[in-house]
Order: sequence, then structure tokens, then C-alpha cells
Amino acid sequence: MKIFISYRRDDSAGYAGRLREYLAPHFGPKNVFMDMATIEPGEDFREAIRRAMATCDVVLVMIGKQWLSILDAEGRPRLDNPDDLVRFEIATALSNDKVRVIPVLVRDSIMPGSQVLPDDLKELSWRNAYELSDSRFQYDADKLIQTIKRIQTEKQPADRKRFRKMIYGAIVVILFVAMTCYGIQAIRTALLPSATPTMTITHTATAVSTPTSTAVSTPSKTSTPQIVFSDPNTFHLGDEEKYGPLIGRCTSFEFSIQLPIHAVSVSMEIYDVDSSDLIIVNNTEVARLPNSPVDEIWSERESFLLPTSAFMHGMNRLEFCSVLTDNGSELDDFQIRNISVEVTR
Repeated sequence: MKIFISYRRDDSAGYAGRLREYLAPHFGPKNVFMDMATIEPGEDFREAIRRAMATCDVVLVMIGKQWLSILDAEGRPRLDNPDDLVRFEIATALSNDKVRVIPVLVRDSIMPGSQVLPDDLKELSWRNAYELSDSRFQYDADKLIQTIKRIQTEKQPADRKRFRKMIYGAIVVILFVAMTCYGIQAIRTALLPSATPTMTITHTATAVSTPTSTAVSTPSKTSTPQIVFSDPNTFHLGDEEKYGPLIGRCTSFEFSIQLPIHAVSVSMEIYDVDSSDLIIVNNTEVARLPNSPVDEIWSERESFLLPTSAFMHGMNRLEFCSVLTDNGSELDDFQIRNISVEVTR
């Protein structure tokens, strides 16, 4: 059972991340994903989305209060743009009869009607929506998990039936090919004259031993970590000016990496982290910041080993993002500084 969570960062990213944490223990972390896997340079985003949607069983569409109204750089609603990736994700899922699309309402939002949706999303308004409330998030998430498990149970008999049909079809093809080959061989045997026996002369070769060389191993060179990015500045993330001027919910950095690589690590000092805030590489969550042991004191330098599979050849994007606090109504306010990224080849 594979589950994709479609969301807009500016509308429901915190809710999407929190919901993924609830779903992952039940369906497996690799089967619940929020963002597209790394897309190679030059690859068509649309084809990558079509492939991803084709492997999904359930698509959860997170809808917050700003889902309809978020504007692009030209001041137009993003949802009105046919090339908008979130719109394309949902439209692709709706066009696949094998995918269950479930609207999930957060932040007390309401289900939009078909009259305000573009043509390729109007079908979404007819899908029964599910509400995740702040006051009973765990209870609502547990009910949603039970619903997805029922969908999984319903799909299994159909999947087994399709598998049996495939096996039976393969057996029929194999038998047909075998019978055809046997018939052709029988006809050739009946039509061709018997072969005249021939004498075979066998030459016996004497093996001559030759000296062999012994390979001498040389010690391998130990790679030295190389700093590919560093920034000594301090960055304040969250939604209130607790420590002075805000950057916002997320801050991002770009740097170039030449593959192949053996390991990648990021290190920094952190201040007042309370909610396991996110480390994101190329739109994929890869790690969480640890909570600060003592408030109002900068931590010792923290280092995190990041998965090399999240990086690609050329430019890469590293983000740090604040998530909702335990009460679910505000973002965690924290600071980071002296950030550096090291690569070992």
C-alpha cells in the first residue's frame, strides 16, 4: 500500500509532515511519501509525476484555508495555472481509477465546490472529504489510518485475481510456444534424410604450467572531507519575532556537488529547538533537528549524516523548516548559525 500526500508548503506543510509521522509506522516509511523523489536534470516533471501516481494506491490531498487563494509571482491563483505541479499531481491521480483520492481538510477549512475548481479538478469536489482538527488530531489521524487499511483489504483480493490471470496467461503462452517448437522439430525430422555417421578425431592437449604472479595489495587512500558550503550567519525561523527579525518558516541554500560521493554531513549550532524541525534536501525530508537540551543556550556544534541518495550531480538545495509545536497552532521559533556541508568521496 503506497500513500502520497499532496500539499502546498505555504498552506499545510506542517500538517502534512505530522500526518506522515502517524502513517509511517502503520504502512512503512518507504510507502508514505510527501514529495517527488529526486528528478534528474532535464527530466520532464510531468512524466515523473505520472510514474509516481501510477504506483500509488491512495493520494491524500491536504486542503487548508489558503489552498485556493495562494498566488504565483504574477499575482494569479496558482491553482488556475495548468502547469502548477500540485494541480497536475491531483489531476493525474483523479484520472487513474485505481487510485483512491481523499481530500483532507485542515485548519478548519471547507471543501471547495466544483464551481471554483478548474475543469481537471472538478471531480475532487465529489470525493468525500476527511477533516483533521487541531484539537483531536491524533483521534482523527487514527480514524483515517483505519479507513486506509480498509481500502488496502479491499484491494488485496483484486490484486490476487489480476496476479492469477497473469500467471495463467503466461502458462498458456509457454505451452503454445513449446507445442509449436515440438511440432516444427517433428516435421523436420520426418522430412530430412538420416545423417551419415562420421568419425570424430579427438586431440588431447597437454597442459603446461606457467608461473603465476601474486597481486600485492596497496593500502587505500583515506578520503578527506571537503567543505562544499558554509555560512556563518544566524537564521531565525518560525512565525513570531521572538529573537528579532524573522526569515520565515523555511530557509534554503544551494550548492554544487560532483558525484560520486561516499558520505554527506551537515553541521551547525542550534538554539531553542522544541519540535524536531525539518532538514530537507531537494524537496525530500531527510532528517530532524534534535530538541535543544537547555533553552536560551546555544548548543555545541551538531552534525548530521545525510543520505547520499538524496543528492544529485550538480546543484542541490538544502532547507531547514520550522514545524508546528505540540499545540498545533503555531510554528516552532528557533535559530541556527555557522552552517557547513561536508562531502567525503
